[in-house]
Amino acid sequence: KNVKDDDNNDDLINMDELAYKLKQSIDNIHDEAVYHLDWLYHKKDGINCIATCSGDNSFKIFHENVKNKKWELLIQQNDAHKNDINWIEFGPRIKPGVYLIATSSDDNITKIWQFETKVDENRFISKDEVAYNDIVNEID
Repeated sequence: KNVKDDDNNDDLINMDELAYKLKQSIDNIHDEAVYHLDWLYHKKDGINCIATCSGDNSFKIFHENVKNKKWELLIQQNDAHKNDINWIEFGPRIKPGVYLIATSSDDNITKIWQFETKVDENRFISKDEVAYNDIVNEID
């Protein structure tokens, strides 16, 4: 199937020849729909994480296992809000291995969370090396 451009030319893109191919999927990660995700990659801290949020009022953080190239659950925060979480985003790097995460919900509250890892420039984090602090700040 070809896609037409603004001038109605149909030879701009051949959709059958696109180079996009599914590399990997993370299935059944929430009980409700996933509303948003954010990706954090920081080579120096050895972090490659995906954060997801959902209509089940939770958020989860996954990291890529460098040995088997699979995404594994690192942190699960159930009932992080009273209602659906619509947005999650990694914030600034506070210091090596320490990041903030913001979540926003239908409960009209934005929460700031702190995410810490042990830093080793030669390898990526493992599940055993993560410290996770509860809410740093709540904005309503």
